[in-house]
Amino acid sequence: MNLTMIKLAVEKLYNDVEKLKLRNKELELKLKAISESSKSTSINTVQVSQQEKPDELMNTKQVQKYLGICYNTLQTIIDKGLIKPIRVSQRRVRFTRRSIQTYINLTSNLNQLNRKVFWVGFR
Repeated sequence: MNLTMIKLAVEKLYNDVEKLKLRNKELELKLKAISESSKSTSINTVQVSQQEKPDELMNTKQVQKYLGICYNTLQTIIDKGLIKPIRVSQRRVRFTRRSIQTYINLTSNLNQLNRKVFWVGFR
Protein backbone atom coordinates (compact mmCIF):
# COMPACT_ATOMS: atom_id res chain seq x y z
CA MET A 1 0.00 0.00 0.00
CA ASN A 2 2.83 2.40 0.81
CA LEU A 3 4.41 1.80 -2.58
CA THR A 4 1.19 2.66 -4.45
CA MET A 5 0.74 5.84 -2.42
CA ILE A 6 4.28 6.89 -3.21
CA LYS A 7 3.72 6.21 -6.91
CA LEU A 8 0.53 8.30 -6.86
CA ALA A 9 2.30 11.14 -5.06
CA VAL A 10 5.18 11.06 -7.55
CA GLU A 11 2.75 11.08 -10.50
CA LYS A 12 0.88 14.03 -9.01
CA LEU A 13 4.12 15.91 -8.46
CA TYR A 14 5.21 15.14 -12.02
CA ASN A 15 1.90 16.47 -13.37
CA ASP A 16 2.25 19.61 -11.23
CA VAL A 17 5.77 20.19 -12.55
CA GLU A 18 4.55 19.83 -16.13
CA LYS A 19 1.75 22.33 -15.49
CA LEU A 20 4.23 24.77 -13.97
CA LYS A 21 6.53 24.41 -16.98
CA LEU A 22 3.65 25.24 -19.33
CA ARG A 23 2.63 28.19 -17.18
CA ASN A 24 6.23 29.40 -17.14
CA LYS A 25 6.41 29.28 -20.95
CA GLU A 26 3.15 31.24 -21.20
CA LEU A 27 4.47 33.89 -18.83
CA GLU A 28 7.74 34.15 -20.73
CA LEU A 29 5.81 34.76 -23.97
CA LYS A 30 3.68 37.41 -22.29
CA LEU A 31 6.77 39.07 -20.84
CA LYS A 32 8.44 39.11 -24.23
CA ALA A 33 5.34 40.66 -25.81
CA ILE A 34 5.16 43.31 -23.08
CA SER A 35 8.84 44.18 -23.38
CA GLU A 36 8.54 44.54 -27.15
CA SER A 37 5.50 46.78 -26.81
CA SER A 38 7.20 48.87 -24.13
CA LYS A 39 10.21 49.39 -26.41
CA SER A 40 7.98 50.75 -29.13
CA THR A 41 6.11 52.88 -26.59
CA SER A 42 9.35 54.33 -25.19
CA ILE A 43 10.49 55.21 -28.71
CA ASN A 44 7.19 57.03 -29.28
CA THR A 45 7.44 58.91 -25.98
CA VAL A 46 10.99 60.02 -26.78
CA GLN A 47 9.79 61.39 -30.11
CA VAL A 48 6.89 63.19 -28.42
CA SER A 49 9.08 64.64 -25.67
CA GLN A 50 11.51 66.01 -28.26
CA GLN A 51 8.64 67.86 -29.91
CA GLU A 52 7.57 69.52 -26.64
CA LYS A 53 8.47 73.17 -26.19
CA PRO A 54 10.84 73.92 -23.29
CA ASP A 55 8.98 77.10 -22.31
CA GLU A 56 5.60 75.40 -22.22
CA LEU A 57 3.68 76.01 -18.99
CA MET A 58 2.42 73.04 -16.99
CA ASN A 59 -0.07 72.95 -14.11
CA THR A 60 0.50 71.00 -10.89
CA LYS A 61 -1.34 67.88 -12.10
CA GLN A 62 0.75 67.74 -15.25
CA VAL A 63 3.98 68.16 -13.26
CA GLN A 64 2.92 65.43 -10.83
CA LYS A 65 2.23 63.06 -13.69
CA TYR A 66 5.43 64.06 -15.53
CA LEU A 67 7.61 63.46 -12.45
CA GLY A 68 5.55 60.55 -11.10
CA ILE A 69 5.11 62.13 -7.67
CA CYS A 70 2.21 63.09 -5.42
CA TYR A 71 1.03 66.60 -4.50
CA ASN A 72 2.78 66.66 -1.11
CA THR A 73 6.11 65.66 -2.64
CA LEU A 74 5.76 68.42 -5.24
CA GLN A 75 5.06 70.92 -2.45
CA THR A 76 8.18 69.74 -0.61
CA ILE A 77 10.27 70.23 -3.75
CA ILE A 78 8.83 73.74 -4.18
CA ASP A 79 9.46 74.57 -0.49
CA LYS A 80 13.10 73.50 -0.86
CA GLY A 81 13.40 75.84 -3.85
CA LEU A 82 14.32 73.11 -6.32
CA ILE A 83 11.49 74.11 -8.68
CA LYS A 84 10.34 77.70 -8.99
CA PRO A 85 6.59 78.07 -9.62
CA ILE A 86 4.96 80.88 -11.57
CA ARG A 87 1.92 82.29 -9.77
CA VAL A 88 -0.86 83.02 -12.22
CA SER A 89 -3.32 83.99 -9.49
CA GLN A 90 -3.80 83.46 -5.77
CA ARG A 91 -4.56 79.76 -6.23
CA ARG A 92 -3.19 78.91 -9.67
CA VAL A 93 0.42 77.95 -10.13
CA ARG A 94 2.24 77.02 -13.33
CA PHE A 95 5.69 75.61 -14.02
CA THR A 96 7.90 75.89 -17.09
CA ARG A 97 8.96 72.66 -18.70
CA ARG A 98 12.53 73.98 -18.65
CA SER A 99 12.47 74.30 -14.83
CA ILE A 100 11.14 70.74 -14.53
CA GLN A 101 13.89 69.44 -16.84
CA THR A 102 16.48 71.35 -14.79
CA TYR A 103 15.17 69.66 -11.64
CA ILE A 104 15.32 66.23 -13.30
CA ASN A 105 18.91 66.84 -14.45
CA LEU A 106 19.89 68.08 -10.99
CA THR A 107 18.43 65.07 -9.19
CA SER A 108 19.90 62.59 -11.67
CA ASN A 109 23.35 64.18 -11.25
CA LEU A 110 22.99 64.01 -7.46
CA ASN A 111 21.93 60.36 -7.66
CA GLN A 112 24.98 59.52 -9.76
CA LEU A 113 27.24 61.36 -7.32
CA ASN A 114 25.68 59.55 -4.35
CA ARG A 115 26.23 56.19 -6.04
CA LYS A 116 29.91 57.02 -6.64
CA VAL A 117 30.39 58.11 -3.04
CA PHE A 118 28.60 54.98 -1.80
CA TRP A 119 30.83 52.63 -3.78
CA VAL A 120 34.01 54.49 -2.89
CA GLY A 121 33.14 54.01 0.79
CA PHE A 122 33.15 50.21 0.34
CA ARG A 123 36.61 49.98 -1.23
